[in-house]
This record gives sequence, structure tokens and C-alpha cells, in this order.
Amino acid sequence: MVNFIYRFGPKWFYGVDIIFEFFSIIASLIIAFYALRLYKYTNEDKHKYFGFSFLAIAASFFIKILTNLVGYFPLIKEQTVKLVSVMYNSFTITYTPLKFALFVHRSLMLLGLFGIFYIVSKSKERNKILLFIYFTIIASMFVLFDPFGYNSYRIFYLTTAFLSAFILRYYYAYYKKSKNKKTLLVVESFLFI
Repeated sequence: MVNFIYRFGPKWFYGVDIIFEFFSIIASLIIAFYALRLYKYTNEDKHKYFGFSFLAIAASFFIKILTNLVGYFPLIKEQTVKLVSVMYNSFTITYTPLKFALFVHRSLMLLGLFGIFYIVSKSKERNKILLFIYFTIIASMFVLFDPFGYNSYRIFYLTTAFLSAFILRYYYAYYKKSKNKKTLLVVESFLFI
């Protein structure tokens, strides 16, 4: 087995990112809960898709936290035999399960963002959903073929940036029409993301 830790960022940030991702899970679950609750009362599909999109984003962050915990905090055990003390990693992860976990994390995140984009773009064409799923899988599969993940890392974040920019554009256009303060808060939230 190969001990491979998939890390990006400074060492002092290891573990701190898990805290931010935990709060992202909570926020995503709250949004999903209210969207699905609103769907229950209105029976409008857009609320259902919005809720499921945020559930996918929450699941994505959960998987990312699990992979980070395995990578950042390996279980070190120490065993002493006579006068020799040996320290070893009691949990090793091979490269293939880690790549698969990152693939699932990225797929869920992109599916969630594509779902939000589909809703805000008010597209009536259902065949676009298959196209979105196809591009999500393609963008996520780079992690399976990139030996160290550096290029897949860039492609994933570039894709999420483009999707967030398109979502922001639609919400900003809606704000310009309605001049609603709540819509402005949504615009500011996506601008912050």
C-alpha cells in the first residue's frame, strides 16, 4: 500500500479548512431543508431541484472532510519491542480510494452547482440536464487520470468559478429588475463565494 496524502495549501491551514467545510455543510443543509420544505407546500419543481442541489453540495463537503481527516490526521501508533520503539501509521490509504473519494466530492459539488445554474437560468429544456451531468463527470474525471492531482485541481476550481459566475450573473440580472434587498443578499453571497 502507498501512503499518499493529497494536500493543497499551507501546513498551518490543515484542519482549519475542515472547520470552514463543516460550517458550509450546516449552511447547505439549512438551505436544502427550507427549499424542500417550500417544495412540500408549493409543489414547484424548482424548489425540489434547489433543495437537492444543496444536499449534493453538503454531501460533497462531507466527503471532503472525511478525505481531509484521513490525510491530515493519520493514526500513529507506537509499539515498543524490548529496547526499540517503533512508530507506524495504523491506517493507510491507497491512492485509488483517495482518487475515487475526490472524484465523488467533485462530482457532487459540480452537480449541485449545475443544479442551481439550471434553476436560475430558467431553462425549459430537460435534455440540458443530461448535458450538465456529462460535463460534470468529465470535469470530475480528471482526478482519476492526473497522477498527482495538480491539473485536476485547477480544472475543478476553474469550472466551479465559471459556474458561480454564471449563477451570479443571473441573480444580478434578477436584482436589477426587482430591486429586492433579499436578492441583493443572494448576489453578495455568490460574489463572496
